[in-house]
Amino acid sequence: MLAQVITVAKPFLPFKKRIAPLRAAGYAYEEIFLKAEAQWLKVSGGDMSESGINDLLFEFKTDQAKAWKKLAGDISLPKSPSLREECDRQTAEYFQHNYHVAVTINP
Repeated sequence: MLAQVITVAKPFLPFKKRIAPLRAAGYAYEEIFLKAEAQWLKVSGGDMSESGINDLLFEFKTDQAKAWKKLAGDISLPKSPSLREECDRQTAEYFQHNYHVAVTINP
């Protein structure tokens, strides 16, 4: 009986609609992140002015907003505090491991 209920309800669940745009947004974010990483040596080596760093940061944030709006802007995601905490922990761990930078993430 449960299988029949799931079969009937499955088309109404939004999971499949979320996967494709989120995957595309993930690829776009990865591209933006790689661009930022390519500029990191200039930033960390002191080769860029504060104004140049701010311009880069604004450019990356603009690219991120455009990618989200274009690829995943019309979907809604459920909020999960425990998942958010895990993502924040992994992000902080990544920056500590790869860049020796301690980050604090404020949701």
